[in-house]
Amino acid sequence: MERFYWFGGILFLILSSLASAATIEGIVYDFDLARIDNAVVTVNSTPVQTMVAEDGRYSFQVALGQYLINASSNGRSESQDIEISSEGVFRLDLIFFDEVVNEEELVEDVEVVEFEGDEEVKQSRFSLLMTVMMIVWLGIIAFLIFLSRINKKSKKVLDALEDDNEKLLLVQYLKKHRRVTQKQIRSNMPFSESKVSMIISELENEGRVRKIKKGRANIVVLVKKKKS
Repeated sequence: MERFYWFGGILFLILSSLASAATIEGIVYDFDLARIDNAVVTVNSTPVQTMVAEDGRYSFQVALGQYLINASSNGRSESQDIEISSEGVFRLDLIFFDEVVNEEELVEDVEVVEFEGDEEVKQSRFSLLMTVMMIVWLGIIAFLIFLSRINKKSKKVLDALEDDNEKLLLVQYLKKHRRVTQKQIRSNMPFSESKVSMIISELENEGRVRKIKKGRANIVVLVKKKKS
């Protein structure tokens, strides 16, 4: 009698699991998405199920739960997890990504090439930057030299204008007073003694005034222009 109940319990569990069974199916592919014939596919159900996937197709009947599907062929394998939470058909395709030979080495080679290319680009940009900076510096230096020359020329022009104005003031003073001593000019005009002497000497060289020595004093006379 106890054996009957024990057998009945097992039968009940089996029937219960079948009543809530689902289907896991899919296709096994290589890296180029071509089907792999005769791949061995396994699911870790209870008990474990294994089949040979002809034309790459496989299919398993399982109860609700979490499973691991594994496919192997020619020393290569691929595994994926799947959760069965309800009845029905669940599709899970497996792709053998590890079929690519020396994939890590290829990636490393690509990285090295990209790094070398980046270095060349960096060196090229650095050379271009240095060239631009050199051109800018040369331009600044040339501009400063140009400004310096302009300032010198401007200073000469201003000095010449200032000299002309000082000479004009002295000539106007002499026109008003005709003849005066150099001391009087110094006293009545906003020039230093050395400046007065220099202006009188320049006007004398130009033939516009004449300086007459009388005792210790110098008398300055405006020279009248001859009528042509």
